[in-house]
Amino acid sequence: MVSSRAFTGEPGIQVALPDDPTPSDIYNLIVTDELLRSWKTETNRCARTVISSKDHNFCRIGAASKPGDLLF
Repeated sequence: MVSSRAFTGEPGIQVALPDDPTPSDIYNLIVTDELLRSWKTETNRCARTVISSKDHNFCRIGAASKPGDLLF
């Protein structure tokens, strides 16, 4: 059973932005060095698993049969 709780946080953007933020300013708030490190770590972990298992469909590598196939 999923419990429901009311939102108790402060709505709106909670970080300082320049007066006229650029798309790059917003991107840099979302895609942090910590997030990039996490992506790198998980990508490398997945690659090591695929290489060691020889299962080329693991981590969705090679799962698409043609360009444009969605990998969900």
